[in-house]
Amino acid sequence: MDDRPRQPDDEPQDEGFRVLSSDEAESESESDPNQFGRVPVVRPDDPPSGGDTGEPAAAPPADEGAPPSDGAPALPHWTDPPTGDVPKIFGDTDDDLQAWSTVSSAQPRWRDQASDWDDSDLAELGQDLPPVGPSDEDPDDLITFDDDEFEQPATYSVPRDPAEPHDGRGADPYAEERVAAPRAGRDMGQAVAVGVGLVVLAGVLLTLGAKFVMALVVVVLVLASAEMFATLRRVGYNPPTLVGLAAAAALPLAAYWRGESGLVLGLVLTMVVALLWYLLDIGGEHAVPNIGVTVLTVAYVGVFGSFAALLLRAPDGTGLLLAAVIGTVAYDVAGLFIGRSMGRAPLSVASPNKTVEGTIGGMAAALLATVIVTGQIAPFDAMGDALLLGLVLAVAAPAGDLCESLLKRDLGVKDMGSILPGHGGLLDRFDGLLFALPATYYLARIVL
Repeated sequence: MDDRPRQPDDEPQDEGFRVLSSDEAESESESDPNQFGRVPVVRPDDPPSGGDTGEPAAAPPADEGAPPSDGAPALPHWTDPPTGDVPKIFGDTDDDLQAWSTVSSAQPRWRDQASDWDDSDLAELGQDLPPVGPSDEDPDDLITFDDDEFEQPATYSVPRDPAEPHDGRGADPYAEERVAAPRAGRDMGQAVAVGVGLVVLAGVLLTLGAKFVMALVVVVLVLASAEMFATLRRVGYNPPTLVGLAAAAALPLAAYWRGESGLVLGLVLTMVVALLWYLLDIGGEHAVPNIGVTVLTVAYVGVFGSFAALLLRAPDGTGLLLAAVIGTVAYDVAGLFIGRSMGRAPLSVASPNKTVEGTIGGMAAALLATVIVTGQIAPFDAMGDALLLGLVLAVAAPAGDLCESLLKRDLGVKDMGSILPGHGGLLDRFDGLLFALPATYYLARIVL
């Protein structure tokens, strides 16, 4: 007995679900297109829905309750074939363009409008930029730039501050640092005028006698030492300047009075006084580096320069000193002009402006000037002696020049002073002579 409740007679009973085969589904859809919510399939080869007459089907009736038309064109029925036309959905856009004109004087340009970029200044952007990519001349060149040469500032090493800790092996913790200093061109007219004036002054004093020349030697050595001490203080050292200047003035006088023994005595007294200076706490702290730079200055400027006094006290001393000066001046003048006109290969990192061509030309000039000029002056009036002196000066003068450049580069300065316009300081002008004087003196001792 079926216990299920019976449905009312006026309501159809639920038949449940029935699985249809593909053939049954196709037949059902063709018999009733709206059954199961299906949409009839329209094939391209099917006749139009209007029948076989070929006339288009009548438009379906408007839906009841549809909103009234707002003037927009009616869309075709979905069963109509495509026409290729795009309906106008935005209406008239003139009002929109007018709205844009209130924002900016230039209205927007739509994609279908002509481009006006060619008439704009923006088309010139990038014309001045260097070409990027390999060029026809050099395929390996990825980026090419203009070949304009700019004068690069010279770089100098920064010296170690004496107050900073040291590793005990002379290492400079600031050796890799560099300070840029603009390199100004030399005024050649001014430099030549000053050089001629120095030559005339030296000639007059040599004519007057050795004592007048000695006065000039003392003044030059004191001023050159003062330049060196001022530079050392400027970079952070604190040397006893008073002790150094007193030694620079006393050493040439002691050499002229007592010869080589006077130089030894002067060095001993300088060392003792410098040590006592710091022992009595007059010089402050850091005695080792400050005494070291003091003795360096006294030996480099005072002792080397005092060999002018040793030459003057020797027989034919005026001729000996004049020979050393002639060879050194010839090297400086020829090296400068040949290096500026023909110099290409740099000589040393200690002096980037000096070239191999200028150095060789200066050495040749020193040799020729010594043989030609000094060979006419006693005591080097013999050709062999003059030639030997020329060879010695051709080596000593550039060595002194490079050594002074080494000190300046390590201290981070271009010139030691500015007392001589166009030349720098006295030490900058007489650096080659500081090496030429001892070389001439000992050559005269050995040969003559």
